[in-house]
Amino acid sequence: MTAADRPPVISGTGPGRDARGLERLLGTIVELDPRRRGPDAGAGTPVWLATSPEVAGRAGGFYADRTAVPTPGHTVDAARRERLWQESARLVAMEP
Repeated sequence: MTAADRPPVISGTGPGRDARGLERLLGTIVELDPRRRGPDAGAGTPVWLATSPEVAGRAGGFYADRTAVPTPGHTVDAARRERLWQESARLVAMEP
């Protein structure tokens, strides 16, 4: 199993189309944002990551628009990863 991630994108999928009040206003702002992508474009990188042989076996990558993006050194530090795992396990009362 490999795991990879991508930055959040603004996708015009319309989940708040029936909202009212402040939620409706925020939805309108999102719809007007020029960076907004349609559902197909918003799903492009996650679908590619899940299905492409190009990234199979490359765990821990971070991708934007199907391109690997460098991450800060602390994100690939094994000791920090282990501390995060242990603390997360403790917080949810999981046996590590």
